[in-house]
Amino acid sequence: MQFFVQSYQPIQEFFSGKTVGITGGTGFVGQALIEKLLRTCPDVKKIILLIRKKTGISPDDRIKQLTSLQVKQS
Repeated sequence: MQFFVQSYQPIQEFFSGKTVGITGGTGFVGQALIEKLLRTCPDVKKIILLIRKKTGISPDDRIKQLTSLQVKQS
């Protein structure tokens, strides 16, 4: 039996110059994804976040909360 090995592009090369749309970006996994993209893919063209209204918190307030978070460095 023969296996076909497909070569994959590095993540940085794949996202270079691309626009990425993310839903759920204010949640735990979404925040981790955004942080990873910003840290490892400097040539990503744009990240578009779809943020919904939450009870008592507007989308504008939620994005302000997201961008005010500080990353702990070890």
